[in-house]
Amino acid sequence: MTNPPSTNIPPRYFKIQEVADMLQVSRSTVFRLKKSQQWPHLKVGSEIRFSPAHIAAIEALLEQAPPAPKVVPNVGIRANRRNARSSR
Repeated sequence: MTNPPSTNIPPRYFKIQEVADMLQVSRSTVFRLKKSQQWPHLKVGSEIRFSPAHIAAIEALLEQAPPAPKVVPNVGIRANRRNARSSR
């Protein structure tokens, strides 16, 4: 008996531009979000790649509610000047 030919096809890995096209964002947005939101990815040498499982995880992250905006206190020299002018 002979064994059937192997059908082990290696998984497809996507480049940054392909991920950007899938998500309809720019290439720089993918780089920025990958770093700030710690998107899952592979680094092969100097190249960055995303597997289909990585894409699914990224889509799940994007479907979550966005983080609350940072509240910056109104303090400092300019804020004090502004408050002094408004109380005149």
